[in-house]
Amino acid sequence: MNLVKLRIWNFLSIGYVERDLAQQGLVLLTGENLDDPSADSNGSGKSSLPESIVWCLYGKTIRGIRTNEVINRQVGKDCRVELDLTVAKGRVQVRRCRADSTATDAKGNKEPNQFRIWLNNQDVSSNDTDVTQATLVDLLGMDYDQFVRLVIIGQGFENRFTAMSDRALKEFIEARTGSVHYAKAYDLADTELASTQGHRNGLDNGRNALQQGLADSRRMLVEEQQRVEAATAERDEKIAGFQKTFADQQVRVAELDAQKRLHDEEKTSWEDAEKSKLAELDVQWTQTEQEHLHENESMQNERTAMLETHKKSMDERVAERLRQQRGYEGAVAKLQGDKLAVGDFIPTTVVPGPPESGTTIMTFQIGTAEEEMVKLKNNEPCSKCGYPLSPEACAKRVEVQESHLILLRAHLSEAQRQEQAVADVQAAIEVERQRYEQGLKAFDDLVQQKWNEMNAALAQFDVETQHINSSNFAVQTEFEQRRAPISERQAAEVANVNAERAAIRNEYGARVRELNQKILDTGNLKAQEAGIGVHAQGEIRVLEAQDLESGLRDLNARVADSEAQVAELSGEIAKLDDRLYCLNYIVKAFGLTGIRSFMLDNVLVYLNERLREHCSTLFDGRTMVALSPTKEKKKGGLTQKITLDVQTDGGSYKASSGGERRKVDVAVFLAFRDLNRKLTPVQINLEAYDEILSFLDGESASRVVSLLLDDPTVDTKILITHRTDIPIVGRYQTWKAVKQHGITSYVNTD
Repeated sequence: MNLVKLRIWNFLSIGYVERDLAQQGLVLLTGENLDDPSADSNGSGKSSLPESIVWCLYGKTIRGIRTNEVINRQVGKDCRVELDLTVAKGRVQVRRCRADSTATDAKGNKEPNQFRIWLNNQDVSSNDTDVTQATLVDLLGMDYDQFVRLVIIGQGFENRFTAMSDRALKEFIEARTGSVHYAKAYDLADTELASTQGHRNGLDNGRNALQQGLADSRRMLVEEQQRVEAATAERDEKIAGFQKTFADQQVRVAELDAQKRLHDEEKTSWEDAEKSKLAELDVQWTQTEQEHLHENESMQNERTAMLETHKKSMDERVAERLRQQRGYEGAVAKLQGDKLAVGDFIPTTVVPGPPESGTTIMTFQIGTAEEEMVKLKNNEPCSKCGYPLSPEACAKRVEVQESHLILLRAHLSEAQRQEQAVADVQAAIEVERQRYEQGLKAFDDLVQQKWNEMNAALAQFDVETQHINSSNFAVQTEFEQRRAPISERQAAEVANVNAERAAIRNEYGARVRELNQKILDTGNLKAQEAGIGVHAQGEIRVLEAQDLESGLRDLNARVADSEAQVAELSGEIAKLDDRLYCLNYIVKAFGLTGIRSFMLDNVLVYLNERLREHCSTLFDGRTMVALSPTKEKKKGGLTQKITLDVQTDGGSYKASSGGERRKVDVAVFLAFRDLNRKLTPVQINLEAYDEILSFLDGESASRVVSLLLDDPTVDTKILITHRTDIPIVGRYQTWKAVKQHGITSYVNTD
C-alpha cells in the first residue's frame, strides 16, 4: 500500500495543508508556535499530520480525540481530510468530512459528515458508514491497530520497554506476534477442559444410577409378563365361545340371504313378464293408434276438400254479384246523364227588332232529343252558341232563353208588328217544354226500371247464396254423422286397451307384492340374527379391549426410557471423551511447552538479532541488549516470562546515564519496528516517527537519523521532532508546522 497525497482542511489546528507522501525520503517535521513562543514547537500541530491520516482512514485518532473536537476551533466547521493511495486493486481516494458545508453527494445534496471512497474513480461507498468502513479496511488489508502499529511509531514513547515488567513485556511481544490469541485459546481450552471433565463425571454417575434402576425394572417386567400370560389365556377362552356363537349366527344369516335371493329372482321374473306383456300390448296399441290417425286424417282431408269446393263456388257467386251490381250502377249513371242532355235549345235565326230600338230578336229551332244525346256522348260544343253540351250548359241556355223571352216581350210592347211572331215563338217554346217534360219522365221511368231489374237480380243472388250456405251446412252435418260412429269405435278400443293393461298389472302386481312381503319377512329374520351377531361381537370387543398389558407396557416403556437415557448418556460421555481428548491436545499445543513457546523463541531470536545490529550502530558494541525467556513452576501450572537483559559500560540499565538508557529504548523500539514489518503482510511506503530523538545528545540523535536514512524498506520516513541541532549526513528535507492565530500551516524550509 502506497500513500500518495494528503489534503487537509480545518483538522485540529491545521487550516489547509496539501502534501505529497510518496518517495519523499527522510522528512524532518519541526514546528513553531507563534501564539505561545515559550512553548517552543509544542502545540504547533506537528503530530496533527499523522493523526489526520489515521482519522481519514479509520474515523478515529491515536490520542482518542472525540469526533466533533477534530474540527478546527477557530473555524468551527468545514473539516475535511482527503487521501490518495494505491492498493492491490488499484487507485483509491478517501474523503472524510465533519460539519463540512461544501460537501455534497453525486446528486448535489448536502452531506456535511461525508465519508466516501472511490476505487479507480468509481464510488464504492454505501449509505451505511459501517459498511463503507468495512469496504475500506478490506481494500487496505489491515485494521486500525495494525496500521497504527506499523505506521505511527513513537506515540506514547514514555512507556519504555525497559520499564515494563517481565510479564508485561511477554504480553506485549505476544500481542505483536499474534500469539496472544494462542494464549487466549490455551486459557479457554484449559477452563473448558476442567468444566468438561466435571460434566463428564456427573454424567457417568447419572448413568450408573440409571443402570441400577434399569435392572430393577427388568425384574419387575418378568413378573408382569407371567401375570399377563395367565389373564390372556382366560380371556381367549371366553372369546372363543362368543366367536362360535357368532359363526352359527353367520350360517343362519347365509341361509336367509339364500332365501332372499330366491325371492328376489322370482320377483324379477314376474316383473320382467309384466313388462313383456305390457310391451306387447303397447305394440298392438301403437298399430291401432296409427290406424286411427290414418282414418281421422282421411276424413279430415275429405271434409277439407268439400269445404274448399263450396268456398270456391261461393267466391265465384260473390264476384258475379259484384260484377252485376257494378253493371247496373253504370247503366243508371248513364241514363241519368242522358236525362240531363235532353231538351237543349239551339239558336238558328236572328229576327230584326223595331227599327227605332236598334235591336234584334233571336229565333230558335228545337233539336231532337236523339241529336242532343249524340252531341252529349261526343262531348261536342254547340254549333250555334258555342256552349259545351253538359247539364250545366243546358241550365245556362234555359236562363238565356228566359232572358230572350223577356226581350221579346219588350219588343212586342214596342212593336205590334212583332206580336204574332212572338206568339208563335211562345207557342213553339211551350210545345218544346212539354216535350222536354215528357222526355224527362221517360228517362225517370227507364232509370226506375233499371233499378228494379238490379234489385231483382241481387235478391236472386241472395237466394242462391242462402242455398249454397244451406248446402255447406248439410255437408258439415253429413260429415259429423259419419264421424260419430268412428269416434265411438276408437274410444271403445282405447278403453279396451286400458282395461287389458290394468288387468295385467293387477295380475302380476299381486304376485310381486306377495314376493315383497316374503323379502321383508326374510329381512326381519336376518335383522334378528344380526342382533345376535352384534351382541357376540360386542362381547368379543369388550374382552379384546381389556388392557391386560397396560402394566406390561408401562414397564416396557420404563425400561426403554431407561435404556434410551443410558444410551444417550453413553453417547454424550463418548462425545465428551472425544472433546476431552481434543481439549487436552489444545492445552498441550497452546501451552508453554507447545506452539506458543516455539513461536516466542523464534520471535526472540529475530528480536535479539535486530537488537545486536542496532546496538552495534548506536553503541559501537559497547552495550548489549537481549531478550531471554524464563519459565517458573507455580501452583496450577507453568508460568513463562521474558526478561530484558542490558549490559553497559556502567553495569546495568539502571546504573547507566539518561542518554544511554534512551538509546537502549530506541534500539528496542527499532527492533520491534522491524518485527512489525516482518509480521505484517501489507507493506506501507510511509512511517512517522514521533519524538523518538528526545533526551538524546547530538551524536546519538545523528546515529538514529543515520539508521533511518540507511533503511531502504520505506521510501518516506517522517521524523517529527522539536530539535533543529541534529547533524545529518545525507539527503533529507524539512517541513515546518507554523501555528499563528490558532491556525497551523506547513512550509518547506529546505
